[in-house]
Amino acid sequence: MDKLAYHLNKKKKPAKTEGKFLYYYPCNSKGKPNFHIGDKKYIEIEVTGKEWEALRELDMFEYNNEHKAYRHKESFPENDERLSRREQKKWTDKNIPFSTISNERLDRIRVLGSLTPQERTVYCCAIDDDMKQKEIAEELGITQGAVSATFNRARRKLDAFDLSADNTPDDIVWKLWQIFMRDYELPDFLDVEIEFVIRGIYGDLLPFINWYYSIGELCRYILRYYLFDEDKIGADIEAYLSSAYAQEQRHFKDCYSEQLPIIQGVYVRLCMEVKRRETNRLTDSHKAVDSIYTAVSKIAKRLDVSVEDCLTQRLYPYIAAKRNKRLREFYKYFSGKKLPK
Repeated sequence: MDKLAYHLNKKKKPAKTEGKFLYYYPCNSKGKPNFHIGDKKYIEIEVTGKEWEALRELDMFEYNNEHKAYRHKESFPENDERLSRREQKKWTDKNIPFSTISNERLDRIRVLGSLTPQERTVYCCAIDDDMKQKEIAEELGITQGAVSATFNRARRKLDAFDLSADNTPDDIVWKLWQIFMRDYELPDFLDVEIEFVIRGIYGDLLPFINWYYSIGELCRYILRYYLFDEDKIGADIEAYLSSAYAQEQRHFKDCYSEQLPIIQGVYVRLCMEVKRRETNRLTDSHKAVDSIYTAVSKIAKRLDVSVEDCLTQRLYPYIAAKRNKRLREFYKYFSGKKLPK
């Protein structure tokens, strides 16, 4: 029994036909394979639940008899994609079940299988072998610029694969935030859309920030609502207005009645979150703002300039240039034209 086929079948993946499941068995080119993982070839068929159970029993019998090897006695698996140091530690850690390692390895092989050979080679050299761009370029006989472009292309493909996996909303939001902190942009211009929402509540943003320990926490809260709770906007607005004070209702009417529903929803959700935290006897603070000021102060000290000059002459123009460039890319992508000046 092929190890990859064994773990593929173990997942009991639903087929396109309702009530049926996918079953894989290895073959060679003559067997007319219709499913590939790297250079491995399989025939993928649809089976009923009872057929899957019978085939699964045979798989387990064959696997247990032909693969009675324990991880601490086994050499590292040889494969086109190399094990990272972290994976090597997992492989030799007897406290981690062998099935967990195998499934993780299978997922990694499937992900890397979505890359071209050159993308896979560059990515593995950079991530698993900690090679520098110059070293990879010399190794492959290509330019350093080609290495950089290939690595970024591979990384974006892997990001898309990871986000399409069976993750919880919190997992997806956290992965998106990590991507943003790395690239200062998100797939499909999601960062531009979120920026538009934040601009819509800009006048009330500072009080909200003071209830979060960081700007990142506030952004992730908004991102999660934007991605997964859009169907709750109407109910949220109704619930907020039914319990809000007269002054709060007037503020909502004056500032948000003409805004898009998503901006209205984000605003009332943040208001309700603040009230929830107050009910739980939490207090606001300036921690998020203070942390930014502290970081800017350190930079200003190294540059031998005042904090105000560092903000107005360096940080603000840098952020504005980044965001304006992203906005121009967004406009051109969806309109096919350059953004008018």
